Amino acid sequence: MRRRSDWGILAGLFVVLAVATVYFSTADYRRQNSNQPTTYSADKPGTKALYDFFQQTHLYVQRFEQPYTRLPADGGLLVAAEPFAAERDLQQGEQAALTAWIRNGGTLLLIASPDYKNHGIGIDVSETQGADVSRIVPTAHVASPYLEGVRSVWVEGSLRLRPQAPNAQTTLASDGKGGAYIVTYHQGKGVVVVTCGMPVTNVALKQADAANADNGLFYNKVASAATSSGRPLVLFDEYHQGFGLEASAQRSLWDAVGAAWRGAFWYALALFAVLVVSLNRRFGAPIRKGAPSARPSTEYVASVAGFFQRAGAADIALETIYHDFARYLAKQSDAPPDAPSERVAAMAARRFGWPAEPLTALMSRCEQIIEAEGVLPQSQNVTKQANPRRLQGPELVRIAQQLQDYRRRAEIARAA
Repeated sequence: MRRRSDWGILAGLFVVLAVATVYFSTADYRRQNSNQPTTYSADKPGTKALYDFFQQTHLYVQRFEQPYTRLPADGGLLVAAEPFAAERDLQQGEQAALTAWIRNGGTLLLIASPDYKNHGIGIDVSETQGADVSRIVPTAHVASPYLEGVRSVWVEGSLRLRPQAPNAQTTLASDGKGGAYIVTYHQGKGVVVVTCGMPVTNVALKQADAANADNGLFYNKVASAATSSGRPLVLFDEYHQGFGLEASAQRSLWDAVGAAWRGAFWYALALFAVLVVSLNRRFGAPIRKGAPSARPSTEYVASVAGFFQRAGAADIALETIYHDFARYLAKQSDAPPDAPSERVAAMAARRFGWPAEPLTALMSRCEQIIEAEGVLPQSQNVTKQANPRRLQGPELVRIAQQLQDYRRRAEIARAA
C-alpha cells in the first residue's frame, strides 16, 4: 500500500507540473489574443457582442477557424475584423480564394483597424489629425439595402477610409471631408463592405443605442442581405485571429501544437518511462509466502467417525456418508438417481476410467452393513462389542477414507 501511495503522489506531481507548464507557456498567447478582435472576447476590441447580436436575430452564425482556401460554398457573409494575428496573415492562395468566393456570391464584411493592410480590395485607410472624437454621423442618401431604416451611425476615432475607385465604390457614411466610415462595392456576384470607426464591442453597441444611432441595425441589414436559403451561414474569421490549426505544408503537427503542448508531451513521456522502469523492479528482497496450514480431509472423517463411535452410531455415520457419496457419483456418471450400486459403479468406471470391481465391492459392502444394521433385532440382548456384524470404528474410518478418495479422484478427472 505504501508503494502505491508513493507512486500516486509522484504521478500527481507530474500532472501538476505539466498543467503549470501549459498554463504559463500559454500566458503570453492568451494575453495576445485578449487584444485581438475575436468572438471569444467581449472586451475591447473583441467581436463577441456582434456574434451574440447576430445569434439573437436568428442568423446561422459560426466561428470559422480555417484558411480562406476552405471557405464553404454555403457561406453568405464572412466577418473579418482587423488586426489579424501576427503569425496568421494571409498566406499564399488565400487572397485568390477569397476573391473567388466573393465573385461567386459571398459577402465580405471587413472591420478595418489602424493596422489595415488593404488585402487587395482597393480601399485605403488613413489617420485624420485632430479628428479623434466620438459622434453621430448621418448616413448617405443613396439606395442601398444596408441603409433601410438606418439614419445615422455612431463613430469614434480618427481612422478614415479612402476609396481608390469612387465611381465603383459607394460611401454609405462619411465625415463630410473626404473620409468615409462605410464603403461598399460589388465584385462579381458578391459584395465587399468595409467599415472603420464603428467598434462592435458590448460597450460600443450600447453607446450607439443610447445615442439613438443605428449601428446594430446596419450590421443586421448587411447580414440579412448577404444570407439566403442557398447561403445561410454567417462566418466569423477566427483563423486569422490565431485560432484553429495552421494549414501549412511547411509546418508539421508537432510545430503547430506549440511549445506548451510539446512540453506537456515530454513530461508525460518521462512519467511513463519512470513508471515502466520502477514498476518492473523490486525495492527489496522477496518475501516468501508460507504455505497455508490445511488439515487433510481424512482427519475430519476420522474425527467424525470417532464421534459417532463414542455415541454408538457408527452405522448412522456410514449411512449418511455413503448415501451422499452414491448421489454424487450417480450425478457425475449421468446415472439415474434410483440406479442400483452395480450400475452406478459400472457407469462411473466408464466415465472416469477406473476398474469397476473394487468400487462395486466397496459400494456393496456399504449397503450390506447398512442393511444389516437396519434389520438387527433391538430386543437381542448382546452388546455392540460382541456383535460380529456390528460396524466398528476402524472399519468405518477405512470405508469413509476410500469413499472420499473416490470422490476426490472424480473431481480431479472432471476438472481435467
